[in-house]
Amino acid sequence: MCHDRSSYETKQFQRAINYPINNLKFLKNVSIHYHKNFFQTRTITPIKCTICFLWNIVDTFVYAIIPFLIILTSSIIIIIKIYERRRSMANSGGKCHINRRIISSQDNSSILLIVINCLFLIMTGPFNMNLIIQSISNYFFSKSSSIKIFLQLNQFLRLIQNSYHALSFIFYCVIGNKFRSSALSLCRLTYSKSFQVIFGHQQIQTSIILRCLERKRIQSLIPTTTSTSTDSDNKPISNSLNTNLSIRKSYITYGSVQKRVKILHTAV
Repeated sequence: MCHDRSSYETKQFQRAINYPINNLKFLKNVSIHYHKNFFQTRTITPIKCTICFLWNIVDTFVYAIIPFLIILTSSIIIIIKIYERRRSMANSGGKCHINRRIISSQDNSSILLIVINCLFLIMTGPFNMNLIIQSISNYFFSKSSSIKIFLQLNQFLRLIQNSYHALSFIFYCVIGNKFRSSALSLCRLTYSKSFQVIFGHQQIQTSIILRCLERKRIQSLIPTTTSTSTDSDNKPISNSLNTNLSIRKSYITYGSVQKRVKILHTAV
């Protein structure tokens, strides 16, 4: 809020500057006296600022009137729609013989929403109304007693509003059976997920350690296995080389003999 009132100390200071001391009874033997200025200065009078007045109007609409209207209209619309739906479900249940459990659960949820919205309006509406009245009357009433009364009332109504915000979850748990069951299932799910995450992380760490140990053991066994494998593999390689060479030699001699025979036959 924009206050255009100066405090008592500032007024006294301004009065002392504009009207300095000119008669001192306790300084009779002193020749120095304080006198008023030659050019008479004007007394400072509080001027009502138009900017402050406009700002109070804007503040009232933005922070008090508009939020209260939005809350009020939305709550009324919710209550009316729930009441109409409840009546339609009751009529359809009487005609079509729908399951009574479904109708009772929907009735409980509708009652829950109506009660919560009514509590919301009862516990938060007076604070918004007080803000509207305070923002409008703060500019016109400048008495300190009225300001103290508004401050005390504002604190009391703010306490009621904060108590609603703090106790709304308890209201839902007390009134709504479905909300209570879903809240319990959600708590159980989060607990089980956190349990799995904690122990799953520990299992991952243990599996990584076991893999590292197995890898080290395998690396320590690799040199002995390679030495034995090389000794056993040399013999079949040499045997295969000898067999290949013998096969190739026989093939070459046979071919060369045939060629010579053919050449001699043609020469004759």
